[in-house]
Amino acid sequence: MGRFLKISRVVAAIVCLLLLSLTLTGAVAALSSPGSLIARMQILPAAMAFSMGWFILWLMVTLLLGRVYCSTVCPLGSLMDIFSRLSRKGSPGREYSYQMPLSKLRYIAFGIVIIAILADILVIVSLVDPYSAYERIAENIESPTIAAAHNVVAEAGQWTGWWSTPLVKVVITSFLSLVVAVVTLVVVAWISWRNGRLLCNTICPVGTTLGFISRYSILHFDIDTDLCTQCRRCEYACKSSCIDLNDHLVDGSRCVNCFNCVAACPTGALRYTTDRHQLSIPMMQRTRGRLARPTAITAGTVSGAGSANEMKQSSDKADISDETIS
Repeated sequence: MGRFLKISRVVAAIVCLLLLSLTLTGAVAALSSPGSLIARMQILPAAMAFSMGWFILWLMVTLLLGRVYCSTVCPLGSLMDIFSRLSRKGSPGREYSYQMPLSKLRYIAFGIVIIAILADILVIVSLVDPYSAYERIAENIESPTIAAAHNVVAEAGQWTGWWSTPLVKVVITSFLSLVVAVVTLVVVAWISWRNGRLLCNTICPVGTTLGFISRYSILHFDIDTDLCTQCRRCEYACKSSCIDLNDHLVDGSRCVNCFNCVAACPTGALRYTTDRHQLSIPMMQRTRGRLARPTAITAGTVSGAGSANEMKQSSDKADISDETIS
């Protein structure tokens, strides 16, 4: 099931990225209609244009499923996945690991974007909006590259006499737009190559907005500690670095629903579910600096634990104030 979810997500992301790219570059006019639809459903441009239908719809989808927008529809997110995948393909020792959330940076960046929107400073907004950033890359890098490749093929046909294809004009919006697009592509490639989806969970205002909701999503990732063997394969596969196996928690606000973790788990301990797993053997809880003693009911559920009185006497003799059970 985990592998099926991952493959379905990858296929959806590829289709969305190709349709949008072909539309933005004008390479295939016949696909402009579905590509334009994907462009209209981008969250921040829709909100800026007061197209609140798409904005509200994505908030509802996120509350139900988590941040599937970030892993399927967002073009810059798909571009990050390509670079992060290339950096780790056939490269053992480059696995991901859990990282503490950079909450201060995340909220500062989000606050700057909100102030820029209220002050109508659209330059700042366009620089950090994932769709606007990818649009610049498509128009100033991808489109001229496709046009240049087309002309090379056309000239080869004319030289050999095998086919006749008219030349097209290579257009760049402006030198400044080209510079910004190149810098954006280099930064995105470098950070994604090293740290996966770090930009999504620090700078991106869309990721932060959806993160506020996805931590409470109905469907979420849950770790069954009765099945978990601490092999850490899920942690190594998590490009958001949000799986904390010490506490067996997945940070839903940073998870982009790539499903790499559930596909990597060999025991089925990590699930995409509506449930919150409850341990078959209740854990001891810390109260006022000491571990709470198990009650008679709890003691009875542990095989070989003996009577409640025996456990109470044993607990009185042992000083375990500095120990925890995880």
